[in-house]
Order: sequence, then structure tokens, then C-alpha cells
Amino acid sequence: MDERKGLTGNWVRVCIDRLSEEEFSGTVYALDWKDPMPFRSYHEFLLNTDRMFDSLGYPQSFQESRSFREQKWEIQDVTACKKPMPKWNLQEFQSFRGREKTANFLVISRRKATWQGEFVKNFEEDRRHFSSDLELLKYILEE
Repeated sequence: MDERKGLTGNWVRVCIDRLSEEEFSGTVYALDWKDPMPFRSYHEFLLNTDRMFDSLGYPQSFQESRSFREQKWEIQDVTACKKPMPKWNLQEFQSFRGREKTANFLVISRRKATWQGEFVKNFEEDRRHFSSDLELLKYILEE
């Protein structure tokens, strides 16, 4: 029986350990991503999470990223018929906590070089739709 109760692999949990007016740092977890992803700034949070989605193959980006650097991220073979193996069960996923804040979000699509999806602080709360990664950051940082 799947313990994840309908949660898909593109659910992300952000655990913020240090928060100031200028920056935040912490760790990102995704249900289908193999390792915790530490970040030291807003920029690292957004770039590394976006790279993780590229590697997972979902949600698919509507434009291809360009870079002058060598590709360091492993691209997983993901097709519409292939279901990725879960990396965390729901209990493990919900146990991750940041010292300052913890929030969850689901990225449904990545159009116009940004993210669209739903934000929930805790899984019991109402979901709020976001239309950009900046709007998501606003929800994460709200008191």
C-alpha cells in the first residue's frame, strides 16, 4: 500500500535553518529525489530545485536551459509510462524540519521560465496557488 496518500513525486519540502532580511539557507527535499539538497541563498534554492526537476524529468520545462558550463546533473530516463521509484515515504518526508521555517509546495508546470503550482505550509492547511517562483518565495517567507 502506498503511504504517500496521493502525493506525487514533485512535492517539495523546504526546511529553512537560517533566515535574514537578505537571504535564507537550509535544505530541500523532494519525494522522488534521492538526496537532500542544501542551499545557501535564494538563488541556490531556485537554481538547484529547477535542476532537480530537469533531472527528474517532471514537471517538464517549457524551454530548454542554456549554459556555457559542463552539465553536472545526471538526467534520469523518465517517460510517461515509467513511474519513478519513491525515495521517501510520507512519514520520513513530513519529519524533515527547518530551524526557522518549514513549508511544502507542488510545482505543477514550468512555463515562461518560472514555476506554477500550489503552496501549503502544512499538509492540513488550505492550498494557495502560485504563478511564479517569486510568488512562491513570498509565501514561504510570510509569517
